[in-house]
Amino acid sequence: MGQWRDEESGLWYNLHRYMDSRTGQYLSQDPLKLGGGLNTQSYVNNPVGVCDPCGLLGCPTDFGSIPEEHHWRYERYLKGGGTLEPDTWYAKAQTAWQNNAAGNGFEQSVRNDLGLPVGAGSKPVSINGHVPDLPVNSQYGVTDIKNVTYLTSSPQLEAFSAYAKANDMPFNLIISPKTQSISGPLLDSVRAIGGSVSVYDPSAKVLSPVDIGSQGAWSK
Repeated sequence: MGQWRDEESGLWYNLHRYMDSRTGQYLSQDPLKLGGGLNTQSYVNNPVGVCDPCGLLGCPTDFGSIPEEHHWRYERYLKGGGTLEPDTWYAKAQTAWQNNAAGNGFEQSVRNDLGLPVGAGSKPVSINGHVPDLPVNSQYGVTDIKNVTYLTSSPQLEAFSAYAKANDMPFNLIISPKTQSISGPLLDSVRAIGGSVSVYDPSAKVLSPVDIGSQGAWSK
């Protein structure tokens, strides 16, 4: 198996490191990642199903109840430094996917009623990796559509505001009837360059202006 017993120390040498057969532990860490649990220096615990003579085999990823089609997404999350357990990650991911689906449907309703194209190539301007929901031009300025309950500033919206200011355009927001409040800092960035906030009612297909005042936050 490629192991040599060191009679002097009583340890087993596996070319890359030493293993103490009494405790089942290597003397240096194995790349077990999160699947290693609390014991990050353990030898393989199932010699029938796993053989690691060189002590370099990483532990398989624990996917919990994550469906197989989403395994690659969880692995990408772990490689990015994520630490959530699989089932916790999957629950949060499902919530995010549902929110994105609702937001995309609302956005498409707005674009359809404004007579704007929908689909690939319909939003060609990218600002710091973010794409505004309406065409960026003198008619719409830089406008984003949000279907959320509480709207606050974000790197995306800060990038849109900065771009609008640099190009002498208004920065606008279109919200949904479920939006309950908009933060003061976000509204300040809208007001500073002559922007506006409108609410779109998909059932009535009506776009109405929102009175955001001259300062501070807005709430229903």
